Amino acid sequence: MEEKSSTHPVLEKYRQRASFSKPRLISPTLSQLSSTGKGLSVEHQEQGKVKTLVYREYIKAASIAGFVFFLLTTTAQQATSVLATYTLRYWGEHNREQGSNNGMLIYLSVYGLFSLSSCLLGGVSSILMWVFCALRSARRLHDAVSPCR
Repeated sequence: MEEKSSTHPVLEKYRQRASFSKPRLISPTLSQLSSTGKGLSVEHQEQGKVKTLVYREYIKAASIAGFVFFLLTTTAQQATSVLATYTLRYWGEHNREQGSNNGMLIYLSVYGLFSLSSCLLGGVSSILMWVFCALRSARRLHDAVSPCR
């Protein structure tokens, strides 16, 4: 039989938690001070909806073709997911009408095909959006505003 440790697990966790100090405020650096020297500057904020022009500019920067392909793959992914659900429904109705599980391999294959297609299309849409569109728009939008160029 193993010997129990002399420290209790709850006490050990409390000791570890106590070793971290509480957060404390530090004085701002010179780069954080506003040009007036009165303290931190406040960023301009607005409320309301985003204008359509802003969305158009982001889509142009991200590539119109990339955005259209993203919408198509996302729509196709949702459609194949719904078709997979309908396949299960029809399989259940078939079993109820027949009173047996005849044709199981066909329904299972169709369901698997739709499910796999849905997963692959979801991956393709993610790759299109995050790798192709996001990187391209970041390069175009940030390089166009960059004061170094």
